[in-house]
Amino acid sequence: MNAELLKQIRKVNNLTQEQFASEIGVSRQTIAFIETDRMHVSDEVARKVRERYGIERIEQMKKTADLFGGDRK
Repeated sequence: MNAELLKQIRKVNNLTQEQFASEIGVSRQTIAFIETDRMHVSDEVARKVRERYGIERIEQMKKTADLFGGDRK
């Protein structure tokens, strides 16, 4: 999992960094650092995202994001 996918998952679910961080049990700062490429997605964060959103749901979110041109700002 990379920073762009993490950001897409957050945006497709209409979550702020704070909300997303709370859902997966990390700090908002961690999400901000990942999204701005100051930190890599750790195995632990990737695991938490997969547990919360599920692999199939992540794949669907990737397809949805692609329909909207990738990064939805």
